Amino acid sequence: MKLELNIKKNKKVKFFGLDEVENIKEGVLLLESQWFKIVKISISKGDDERERELEIDEKLEDAIEGYDSFYYLSKEITLYEDDEIERVIVVMLEKDRVYTLLENIKSKRIKLLGIYPLFFMEFFNCDSKVKSYLEIDDDRTRVFSFSNNKLIDFQDIELEKEEVLSNSNYIDEYLEDNSLKFVYPDQSELGEYIENLEIRDWREYNSFLKEEYDYLPEDYKKELKYLSSVKVIMFILSVVIIIGTIFFITFNLLTDRKRERLGELQKNYVELKNKNLTTTENIRELEDEIKKLREESREREFKKIKISKIYTFLFENSDGIRFEKLEYDGEKIIGVDGIAETEEEIYNYQHKVLASGYFKNINQDFIKLEEKLYRFKMEFEIDYGKD
Repeated sequence: MKLELNIKKNKKVKFFGLDEVENIKEGVLLLESQWFKIVKISISKGDDERERELEIDEKLEDAIEGYDSFYYLSKEITLYEDDEIERVIVVMLEKDRVYTLLENIKSKRIKLLGIYPLFFMEFFNCDSKVKSYLEIDDDRTRVFSFSNNKLIDFQDIELEKEEVLSNSNYIDEYLEDNSLKFVYPDQSELGEYIENLEIRDWREYNSFLKEEYDYLPEDYKKELKYLSSVKVIMFILSVVIIIGTIFFITFNLLTDRKRERLGELQKNYVELKNKNLTTTENIRELEDEIKKLREESREREFKKIKISKIYTFLFENSDGIRFEKLEYDGEKIIGVDGIAETEEEIYNYQHKVLASGYFKNINQDFIKLEEKLYRFKMEFEIDYGKD
């Protein structure tokens, strides 16, 4: 998806970071760039959108080992273009990380309206100066260069935080001449080590909801719309029943009827009220059933993604191992029958499997020597609680 950076008036909402989730009821979550894979590529300029996307996929396959677009939510930002080339960055967020994050957010009863990269907030900054936003973590440094509300360059630098703090001149080598450099308040302590570093607060920007900036999965958005529709229907139904009941009672009270008729009206009111409660409960039960089905569907998709990654891992790390049988029981056990030339190769393979984080237990049935080869049988128990 290509991201068009044209700012227009949109719905204003609350933006918040992960450190604020305990005090938020509704809003857009901002994630630092370390949550994302960001790749800068150059492609040929052309009018065929399909060829453009194929070229981008080829570049990403070269840049990311085992890349498959199915596992990512992605957006493209054009940094520069002329008649021949287009230079873009692709900002990708892994789906399994998103779904794990959404489960945590939902457990805190937060209505999540969107997920944005933190550096996207500069698109709401009306300052036209040439400036560079820095994100510095323990292992690397990322530099985002802006001009006139547009991203004009991105650099992913293997520059550790300790190196930057020991000599701030290292970072200046990657900045434009006379470029203003700044960070957001969560990294304000860097101002003690880096000269002329400004602290800018994105909360002071005129930010609002932009659909094209959002990384929320489509199924989650559909669920939000469904729940909103159910609430509207319940409200309208309640209002109609209440208005109808009031009209009915008022009309009959104004007639010159006997006291017995008044008692009959009161009885009808109770019946209508009970029907309203029953209808409301039925709607809630329907809502719970649909949510349950969506959760089961999402869990199946998550397991499918997980098993695909696990099979890839088992084959790519099987040095010296020849598989005779590899079987998944559909729940959490993968059975492996195989052959190796030495016992050490089998134990090394077991060590890699446990160290991967995909499994929490190995059940070894046997290892035995047959015709100068070691035959083995074991079972791996998958840990679905980890990424």
